[in-house]
Amino acid sequence: MLALEGVSRYRGERLLLRRIHFRLSPGRLTLLQGPNGAGKTTLWRILGGLLLPDEGRVLWEGKPLRREDWPRVYREVGLSGSEPFLHEDLTGYENLAFWATAFGLPPSKARAWLERMGLERAGDLPLHRYSLGQRKRLSLARAFLPGPSLVLLDEPFSSLDRDGQKLLADLLREHRTRGGGALIIQHEVPGYLPVDEQYWLEGGTLRPVGSP
Repeated sequence: MLALEGVSRYRGERLLLRRIHFRLSPGRLTLLQGPNGAGKTTLWRILGGLLLPDEGRVLWEGKPLRREDWPRVYREVGLSGSEPFLHEDLTGYENLAFWATAFGLPPSKARAWLERMGLERAGDLPLHRYSLGQRKRLSLARAFLPGPSLVLLDEPFSSLDRDGQKLLADLLREHRTRGGGALIIQHEVPGYLPVDEQYWLEGGTLRPVGSP
């Protein structure tokens, strides 16, 4: 599916990621953890095509990705994280309808996802009137909107109340059941979320949890 091959990234002279080899697989929920400042969000941005590695390659279905490939790949890879991809002056509905059109989907998909995320009453409000939790729900709706085979989620449970966390866990379980994969970057996840793989990033090195 989506993979990194020998990826390194520097921040100034500091090495954040050292020759990372990593693969996200269909039908598996992968949890990534590590201390603050370890480079987890940098890894998320590289996987999502928002940042180029200094060394190494990003692969999709075994083929190296070029910048011009990403518009097509975004139909298959949903993102939610530090980059909101939402416009402050548009309503929740208008934001999702914009992305539905960009993905070649009918605007009715926007209403359906507002309802699914419990935002139907806030759908006609401008984004700048949304609470942090509502913004997170809308960002997650945008990630799942095109029916991607893979979602990359940076701190997806943060800012969500208990109902929102339960809703997201249900979405991820359904996504996994349909054969979808997910990367979840989160310090703590609800115990009821099934995680198939867990990785730890620290000192530029990514390792499976449980390995020496």
